[in-house]
Amino acid sequence: MVNSLKNNIRKWLIKALMPMGQIFLEVIKISEKKKHNISNRVSLENIPIKGEDIDIKGEAKITHPRNVVLGSNVHIGNNTWLYTLGGLIIGDNVHISRNVTIYTANHNYNGAIPYDSSYVLKPVVIKKNTWIGINVSITPGVTIGEGVIIGMGAVISKDVPDFTIVGNQSHKILKERDKNIYQNLVDNELYGGKNGRKYNYSKKLLKIDIEFSNIVFVVGTGRSGTMTMASILDNHSDIYFKHELSEQLLRISTDFEYGNISFDKTKELLAEIYLNNTVFPNKKIIGESNQKLGNLIPILIKLFPKAKFIWLKRDGKKIVSSTYSRGWYKETNLNNNIFDLSIDKWENFRLRGDLVKEFSKEEWKLMTRFKKNCWYYAYWSNKIENGLEIVPKKQQLTVDLENLSNELINISEFLGVDFINNENKIFNKSKNSIHKYDEWTREERDAFYEICEKYSNK
Repeated sequence: MVNSLKNNIRKWLIKALMPMGQIFLEVIKISEKKKHNISNRVSLENIPIKGEDIDIKGEAKITHPRNVVLGSNVHIGNNTWLYTLGGLIIGDNVHISRNVTIYTANHNYNGAIPYDSSYVLKPVVIKKNTWIGINVSITPGVTIGEGVIIGMGAVISKDVPDFTIVGNQSHKILKERDKNIYQNLVDNELYGGKNGRKYNYSKKLLKIDIEFSNIVFVVGTGRSGTMTMASILDNHSDIYFKHELSEQLLRISTDFEYGNISFDKTKELLAEIYLNNTVFPNKKIIGESNQKLGNLIPILIKLFPKAKFIWLKRDGKKIVSSTYSRGWYKETNLNNNIFDLSIDKWENFRLRGDLVKEFSKEEWKLMTRFKKNCWYYAYWSNKIENGLEIVPKKQQLTVDLENLSNELINISEFLGVDFINNENKIFNKSKNSIHKYDEWTREERDAFYEICEKYSNK
């Protein structure tokens, strides 16, 4: 009797509480869904260079969003995995189906068995108007050309030429698209958007081209105020200006300086970033400040013959004090072409004197950290100075950071805008205790003037 009563009570409780349990499960599902949507939104917001109307479905994953460039009308399917440590560029009107895997880096198997914590970076480029089918795998270092179609299940381990159609797992080119039909579609702007519906580009956004005369690059040696300058300029109603738009510049600039990629390949990559994919707010002036642009000036002026350049200078003694105090060259990556996860990403791409062939490996190894910081400042100053020699004088301006408030009149006139206000905000201040010039040893002062003699005043 008692057991029967207990069973009846248990059944009644289960029946009574079941709706609450269902509600609880629904709340969990909604919570997970919201969390997932937020995750996608945040990832998209963290991609600094991107176009409009980007649709990332379901549980697609982008591992390093600051290393990604996305064009407009880009669709990425559910359960797609994009490992973007090495850099990924996706052009306009690219549709990527479900379950696609793209890797942009390989484990380094020469450091440990089976591999260590470092990576060999190999960026992937997917050019505009391309369609990638379900379950496709794209390996590191691949460039997929314009207008390509890749059938489901293919493994893409080598470059794919423009306008080709690729099928099956052996990466076999089946045929070429009809180029006349393709060009007619491009000429008539017949781009398929969501579910293939006709896609129209927004008139509120600006896609710059080689004739765009109001693109501006601010260059410096590092710790020279480029972040502050970007903030001041971006605050102007006629200017869209950002600091370090894409972290891909870290890799591209360093690879170019080491000779790992050619002038033409670097130009092609910069074209994909700035010209072929990106749309900006429709402002009178568009620009970027980035220390890693200093050695790319000859390429940028080829891409944008009408571009303007501002060299933001700062007292060299203050720069070396700042870089040294922030620990530059404390954990230098000693492996060219290897990205070591155990050290800071900036140190992975900080230039080394031996790899630019100014010193032997032994000489660079024996050099004190203070001397390396002096060398870095002098090297980049020289790169910027030489690069600006091929830029028409009317398209360049040198600005003194220590006198920035007074320089704003010259900057406003140079850019052709109303006066630029400065709210006296300084960004990216060092949180470290600064090793000031007054505290330098005699040996450090001698080293600075020996290495940086030409740039010792500014």
